[in-house]
Amino acid sequence: MKNSLRIIATLASLLVSIIASADKLDSLKMNKFATPNGDGTYTLTLDTYVIGDYSEETQVVTTTNPVDFVLCLDISGSMAEPLKDNDRIARWGLISGDGTKKLDKEKGKIEGYYSCVNKALGFIEWGYTPMRYVESEQKWQLYRNESWADISDYWINGIDLYKSKMGSLMDACDVFLNKIEASQREGSLNGSNGHKVGVVTFSNEAKVLKGLTSINSKAEISSAIHTLWASGATAADYGLNAARTMLSLNASGNGRSKVLVLFTDGEPNHGSGFDTKVANDCITIAKDIKSKNAKVFSINVYSTTSGSNMWKYMNYVSSNYPGASSLTNAGAEASNKYYHMATNESALNAAFESVATESMSRAGGAGIQLNVSEVTLRDVVTPSFILPKDADGNYRIRIYEVPVITTTVPASHKIDDIKFATLTEAEKSISPANVSVSVDVDEETGKSTIDVQGFDFSSKWIGYKHIKKGGSVTWSVNPGSKLTIEIIISPNPEKDGGHVDTNDPASGVYVGTESITPAKKYPVPDVYTPKNLIIKTETQSLTQGKGESMLFRITRNDDPSFQMTIAMTEGGDDTKVIAQLPVKDRDNNDITYTVTPLNSWSWAYQDISAKSQVLLENNVFTFTPQSAGITKKHAEDSRNNVFLKR
Repeated sequence: MKNSLRIIATLASLLVSIIASADKLDSLKMNKFATPNGDGTYTLTLDTYVIGDYSEETQVVTTTNPVDFVLCLDISGSMAEPLKDNDRIARWGLISGDGTKKLDKEKGKIEGYYSCVNKALGFIEWGYTPMRYVESEQKWQLYRNESWADISDYWINGIDLYKSKMGSLMDACDVFLNKIEASQREGSLNGSNGHKVGVVTFSNEAKVLKGLTSINSKAEISSAIHTLWASGATAADYGLNAARTMLSLNASGNGRSKVLVLFTDGEPNHGSGFDTKVANDCITIAKDIKSKNAKVFSINVYSTTSGSNMWKYMNYVSSNYPGASSLTNAGAEASNKYYHMATNESALNAAFESVATESMSRAGGAGIQLNVSEVTLRDVVTPSFILPKDADGNYRIRIYEVPVITTTVPASHKIDDIKFATLTEAEKSISPANVSVSVDVDEETGKSTIDVQGFDFSSKWIGYKHIKKGGSVTWSVNPGSKLTIEIIISPNPEKDGGHVDTNDPASGVYVGTESITPAKKYPVPDVYTPKNLIIKTETQSLTQGKGESMLFRITRNDDPSFQMTIAMTEGGDDTKVIAQLPVKDRDNNDITYTVTPLNSWSWAYQDISAKSQVLLENNVFTFTPQSAGITKKHAEDSRNNVFLKR
């Protein structure tokens, strides 16, 4: 019956995809070794760290790590308007003529890509309304009174023709998708290991337009975006909540990065104007998303004044302020690159392209990005060992962080020449902030599983920075660290010894909350443990009140230098272990022993004292001495008794 003992200890205040390619896994360094402690136990030591490189010469390096993108798009009614009033393309009317000739008919097939407004006689008869081009009839139409009508029906009026914000958003999203597709080709990613894009929209409500879909299906994603229609309010809180759910449900593991892009053209509300409650709800939801190591970008299409509510809202939702919880609680500013203000079409395209580039690029740093919340370091101890406990009943496991102490850059510029600190025992007792450990002992299989989570390997990478300034390059060592786990194990007396592996093949680094196989495995050290011959004695009356011990000498047949004397004392009936001897050597050869009784108390034992027994493996032997008895006959009958009884 399985008895799982799980101890969760949150110790004081604790790995983008590692499956993507083998070269990324090379940046994850893992070592494991076993050291005998001199008392029959061993210390398993697991070292784990990430190496990297930072160079301002290359500035931006395209990464092969896959990303899950979620576009959270505003489709409120104002999206039918143009980015700017002065962005008018042409006019349609009796005097101005057929301005539709300046419109792109292919783009016009997308309903709402273009819009128009009636400005007859200097006043607006109707607001901005979507347009479309009907190829089969070779006609341009506008949407009026919940139906489509030919624009020629309004030929006498002065109708201004525009590209709508929705049309500009569609084009910007295509720029975004093209950039991601190109990055995937350069990174040699494909299928489930490649970039994915999902789309959520919001107006009066939120809708999932497209679940996370491989960028290999870019046309499918783009087509879905081209169906968007402008109407309703700007309930960004609903949209962000749906986006959060998509990122959470599709946390496919394997270290995939997560990126949320919030696009809006207006103030957050469930009706009109700037709604503080909606804005604060958006900031709260975004904080939760950011806390799960997702990047959040925000983009709007009009000018905001620094310090205004709208400026705060767009910044605080983004990863510029990872700890922001409301309009009045911003937390510390961490960056200024996650909020983009785009007041024209080229700026909007540039914003979406920049988001794609930033999400899939790095100036350097960790050679592999490991998501803290999805990484588990697991050691599965084989049934050949048990986990002893200390006096307080706790497993003897400790976890500590070992910093780099190299400050002067070695001439070799090799990672192996970077040295780690040698910690004192007191320093080793200090666990890193936010690191947790759990232990699961399975009595059915005999395996013990130790899981460690919460260490931020990517931010504590080991390597060099080299920055080019004025024709010269300045080198420095990144002040990173490694995580060390020490586990005390003891040979299982119920298992055969010899050369045995300390850990199961399931030991390694797991990435993803649902991962069942390690992304990379730890080395498997083997140690030599004795195959013990357990010698027991039944202490009973050995002499006729002499009160002495019966002595035996044990010698090892392959090693003349080995000699051991054991004593059996007179008294009680308890059975106790008085010796454990290995019966296999390091080359797995049998070891045999000779046992010779040393006492010569009476004539009854004189002949027996000259006898010897060879101990063989795979048995527990029990010494059962016979009493000398009272009569000569009893003693004679005992003369041929064997001292060792199976």
